[in-house]
Amino acid sequence: MKTETYSITRLTLPDGSYPTDDRDKSSGSYAVHAAWEFDTAMSSEAYVHWVSSRLEPAFIPRANSQSPLLFARYSEGDEETIRIETSPHSGREHVRVTLDFYPD
Repeated sequence: MKTETYSITRLTLPDGSYPTDDRDKSSGSYAVHAAWEFDTAMSSEAYVHWVSSRLEPAFIPRANSQSPLLFARYSEGDEETIRIETSPHSGREHVRVTLDFYPD
């Protein structure tokens, strides 16, 4: 799961972004959870377009709303979900990405 988290972090973190120290990682008997936050100079609309183009078609959008933006991937009974929330912060856009993995 560590490799998958790193891979998805790279897909969701644009160049020039500033990661915050708010990283969260936990696992239980039924799920693995990871989250990271960063600030970007991209507008919310530009970031949503950029990240969607990087995640699709491997991940399928689960909702039509822009925030939170939800994606999912299913494989051999496993489910991965990505939740992306954006909000303005000090002239930049603050982004929180949450990855949940539910093994079969």
